[in-house]
Amino acid sequence: MTVYSQFRQQLWRYRFEQSMSRRGYCWDAPMDRLFRSLKTEWVPNTGC
Repeated sequence: MTVYSQFRQQLWRYRFEQSMSRRGYCWDAPMDRLFRSLKTEWVPNTGC
């Protein structure tokens, strides 16, 4: 079993849907910036 198939299996188990950006999808870059900011500035670093 590949790492990708294990990842897809975990997504399915927890009922997550993998994001698949399409060409011309205007919210892709702003959402990437939001989540990058969220991870680096708003979530405390726990050392994990």
